[in-house]
Amino acid sequence: MRFWIRIHNWPRWKRWGLKALVLALTVLAVCFPHPVLLARHIVRWTDPNAMIDPDASQLDPLVEKLKSQLPDGANQDSHPKEILRAVELLVYEKLPYAFDWDTWGMADYIPTVEEALGKGREDCDGRAVVGASLLKRVGFESQLETDGAHVWVSTPQGDTMGPGQVSMIETTPTGVKVNTQWLWTMPRIMAVNVALFPLVRELIIAAVVWILILHPTMHRRRMLIVGVFVFAAVFLLRSGGNLNRGESMGLVWFGLVALALGLVCSRFGGRQAMETESDLQVGDVAKV
Repeated sequence: MRFWIRIHNWPRWKRWGLKALVLALTVLAVCFPHPVLLARHIVRWTDPNAMIDPDASQLDPLVEKLKSQLPDGANQDSHPKEILRAVELLVYEKLPYAFDWDTWGMADYIPTVEEALGKGREDCDGRAVVGASLLKRVGFESQLETDGAHVWVSTPQGDTMGPGQVSMIETTPTGVKVNTQWLWTMPRIMAVNVALFPLVRELIIAAVVWILILHPTMHRRRMLIVGVFVFAAVFLLRSGGNLNRGESMGLVWFGLVALALGLVCSRFGGRQAMETESDLQVGDVAKV
């Protein structure tokens, strides 16, 4: 406790720098407990389309099955919609949906074609990698698209694998760029990801956030109020981003407001605590 009090006498940049580091390490440990997989994941998302592998031998059975389901001579020019739909259904059949946490023990992980088909289950990014690879094998120009909460496949003939409305990334001749329109969808994306992640682990992060924003000499009642706001934000975001029950942006915004109120309350509570502590020190000096 003395160390924690001493930290709050540090300069603001130093104090909040340490808190930001603690929070970042907590999020990494809770959401991405496998460092090797995390490193692969980060590298792969620097160029997600490099994950498309039409030459993967694991695709051979899927190609044969796809051909058997299509009319003779069907190609991207004569039957584009039929092929896009057939590939989507085939990938969904081959890879039943499963969250990355259940498959990889990570909040998010984009696999290779071999990894995805090897596991036999995947979420949207693994399905999209396999779908894009399969489409490229049969002659389509395909690339991955994402809005931050979902990944799908884009082709000149149309999109497939559950296309979203706004893509987070744009592939240009000079590389991958972030689409600024995507920023407006951030609250929804945050809520959907919160809803998909295990509650217990989110509560660990929420508890660390609560501790970090408190001043050690703050009144206990105010500490409790701040905690109520922080944990209420978690549950509101989870409810608002629940895809099974239907998303509710109203609940999402209430969750963000609750989090903001918690931060404001801790801010003023911390300031009052520091002022009270300062007054006590001045009083002690005056008595002497």
